[in-house]
Amino acid sequence: MPISSLIVRTEEPKQAFVVEALATHPAIEVGHVGTGSIAVITETPGKDADTYLWKQIEAIEGVTHVELIYHNFEDLEGCTDATE
Repeated sequence: MPISSLIVRTEEPKQAFVVEALATHPAIEVGHVGTGSIAVITETPGKDADTYLWKQIEAIEGVTHVELIYHNFEDLEGCTDATE
């Protein structure tokens, strides 16, 4: 299962909306909320679901940018290095 740590950058007036949208998703855990940024952890069943979830996050109204902080996918079969 890929586990990722992300910083979701937001437009400040829409930050509360973004936090609520993130918090309702079962694969997302919302962490620290700062001015214009939200720390989140994601856990998905595979690479395709991981990619799809990131696109969903980017599509939330008020999200301006998603930064990858950490990504662990070592338990996925066939993934032995960061180039795959």
